[in-house]
Amino acid sequence: MRLKTLFSSIYSMLLVFILASFSFADDVAPKGPVAFFPEPRYAFEETLEGKELLHDFVIMNKGDSTLEVKKVNPG
Repeated sequence: MRLKTLFSSIYSMLLVFILASFSFADDVAPKGPVAFFPEPRYAFEETLEGKELLHDFVIMNKGDSTLEVKKVNPG
């Protein structure tokens, strides 16, 4: 019976800890714009010189304010 009470207490404390960490998650979230790249790299296939290769890179804003992309440097 004592073992059951011990496990129940540990489980309760663990549950309280997990719920408390979720409630504070919003307080530690980064403020401002946060750039997120679902596909940060893309390997282009080999091609002949001079041929145009196209690929769309998606940039998502995971922050709480406007994300402005002012400059892009390929390569």
